[in-house]
Amino acid sequence: MDGVLGGGLDIPHSDKRFAGFDKKKKLDAEVHRKYIFGGHVANYIKTLIEDEPEKYQTHFSEYIKLQRSQRSRHKALHTECNTTPICIHLQQRQDYVTQKTDQVTQKQSDIHKHT
Repeated sequence: MDGVLGGGLDIPHSDKRFAGFDKKKKLDAEVHRKYIFGGHVANYIKTLIEDEPEKYQTHFSEYIKLQRSQRSRHKALHTECNTTPICIHLQQRQDYVTQKTDQVTQKQSDIHKHT
């Protein structure tokens, strides 16, 4: 918005128009956050699923397809990542580092016991 105003466009605006402002003109951060992250849309979708499933299928058919394809893509990527040599090497490296850290911690505690 700042860049638009700096460019000379006159856009009537006010912070008080944000979702989350109440009649006392105080911002409710949780309500504002809900709107930023699409909580109001999620509530609408839940209501449609419960009350009008056909309308939900019609309105959100592309979203449903996309969501299904993303889920299957995520599963495939997760499986692939866990079976590739680099992922296996990184996990082995992490295990090695954890083992060495445990050894150092044990030696430090042994030293403190003897002092």
